[in-house]
Amino acid sequence: MQKSLHQEMQDLIFRNFPQIYLRADTLNIKRVLARRPWYEPELRQLTFIETPLAFDSDWQNWKGGNNRLQPDLVLLPEYGVGLNFLYRSPQVRRRNRWDDEFIDNSLVRTLFLQNLSSPYLNIPASNPFLRVIMKPKGRFGENRLKSPSNPYYLYPLFAEPESSVYSFDYPLIDIALKTILREKKELLSGEQSYDKPRTQKFSAVPFSNKRDKSVPRSYLQGYTIEEVIQNRELPEEILRAIFYVKCEELLNRMTTCSRQTVFSFLTDFYSRHRQEVPFEILVKEAREKLNIDMEKIVREWSTYRHDAHFRLKDLSGIRYCTNKRLLFRFKLFNDGESPGIVTIQSGENYDDFKTLSLAPGEAKAIEFIEEYRYNPYSCVINLGNSSHLPDKYTVKTSQEIDLPGPETAFFIHDIDTVEFVRPNDEIIVDNEDPGFRLIEPKLTVLQSLWNNDQLSGNRWNRFINEQSFGDPVRSYHSKQGSNGETKAEWSVNLPEAGKYEVMALVYHNQCYAVWDSLGDYTIPPGRIKESLKFHYTISHGPHETAVEMETINYTPSGSAGSDRIYTDISSRWKYFYVGWESLGVYEFPEGKATVVLDDRGEPEDTIIADAVKWVKM
Repeated sequence: MQKSLHQEMQDLIFRNFPQIYLRADTLNIKRVLARRPWYEPELRQLTFIETPLAFDSDWQNWKGGNNRLQPDLVLLPEYGVGLNFLYRSPQVRRRNRWDDEFIDNSLVRTLFLQNLSSPYLNIPASNPFLRVIMKPKGRFGENRLKSPSNPYYLYPLFAEPESSVYSFDYPLIDIALKTILREKKELLSGEQSYDKPRTQKFSAVPFSNKRDKSVPRSYLQGYTIEEVIQNRELPEEILRAIFYVKCEELLNRMTTCSRQTVFSFLTDFYSRHRQEVPFEILVKEAREKLNIDMEKIVREWSTYRHDAHFRLKDLSGIRYCTNKRLLFRFKLFNDGESPGIVTIQSGENYDDFKTLSLAPGEAKAIEFIEEYRYNPYSCVINLGNSSHLPDKYTVKTSQEIDLPGPETAFFIHDIDTVEFVRPNDEIIVDNEDPGFRLIEPKLTVLQSLWNNDQLSGNRWNRFINEQSFGDPVRSYHSKQGSNGETKAEWSVNLPEAGKYEVMALVYHNQCYAVWDSLGDYTIPPGRIKESLKFHYTISHGPHETAVEMETINYTPSGSAGSDRIYTDISSRWKYFYVGWESLGVYEFPEGKATVVLDDRGEPEDTIIADAVKWVKM
């Protein structure tokens, strides 16, 4: 960026270009850009040119790029059509010269600081019917046009290195590495605090919600990144989200001890090379400085077909208070058709990374001991771009021992896959299985058209949670208590007649947790439900039996037992203990059997439907 911004506009967007008022903002932007080691202010100039409307149109653009941005050049549309600041009413009446300068200055600030530095177009739609039209639901329920990409997003022109790594075999490598550098802050610290509630933040990223990666990972299943990019039917928003999770996967493959080490290497590499660099040079330097085979990593990354399917069990953590040791254990099985990448994240700042690769059909028991200095921490298991949802699991230290712990170590043992086979005497129907269905009142025409949760009534909502039951998707359905007209039904075909115990996965102890001044979860007095009843109906042959399951008021001290988990499971930060509870033993004939849960309860109650199982006696 030059000492003064240059503009050659024909007319009508601005009457003049207020250099004086923009200077302070320009300095602020330069301070941000100057932190990049490859930024050279003396060599940069940014020029705006207003072009006729016929010069450019949306159909000329291709995914991930457009012809409105050239090196150090921005081609703006005539009259500012399509720009973010149009809703600021540039046609407002200008009463005097001071108004002229004030309005022009305000529009320039909006144009440069908000429009050109934001990856999205956030033009508000005042007409509610227009919002419905502009927000169609995607294949996985996402709002495809919720945050349209901004074709004038010029930040990468200044924030990314001018040099590039080129490779005929791996054409995506340069843009992938630059994306990793651009998202350094997010990848280093944006997701390191897994025990605290976080507010969604929308920064300069290629898609609107980086933390919700279930949608792009669903699109990736069974395909390589090159096959996904060649799919021209994918919306740009989804394509950018897919590429982001693939860049995070590449970073995980490159990380042997610390992500900061990888970032330092890439920053130094791009700072020293100011021109096109053959991929072979990057491979050579990565082998010397990071002790990794970059060519093998990129080859496997670009050709990797996402068919891994993990099963995870027996997660436990122990804290040895005497010599400040933490012991983490879990078992993992790759039941898919492709190798799977698992990243283990730990450390007091969650900056210690361990990467494992599991071949198809391989099962491992992982155990490692670490030393903490100040505060004990949890371990986070990232299952990567597998078919498993959620992709992250937290292992907390639920047990404390006042004895010295073993020395720090990391162990991996082969185990028999039979440990992951379900018992033959039980049949489980999950809320993700074909035997599960929701029974809800029909929506009116207006409710269906509006596509709004508040207007569509109190209906079942689906949530992904690591403590729920399911394979490969762990989820539950929940809704507010009501009059019993809305229901959830589990059905199964029993292979033989006999006595079966019916059990439901029940969520106990509903309450709201808040943060206290010390950063711990606390339960405000009076916020724990004294009693909550779930109303089930069991159909066994010609008979129906109504069962009232009363939840148990466990205390947050953890006295509920090993089969129950204290966890956050919703955006409202409600807390539950989860456990299998018996609904009784019944005589069943061979054939169909059903269990129905209705929504009877108070409006503040949360009715949850997850899984039901029949156990042969």
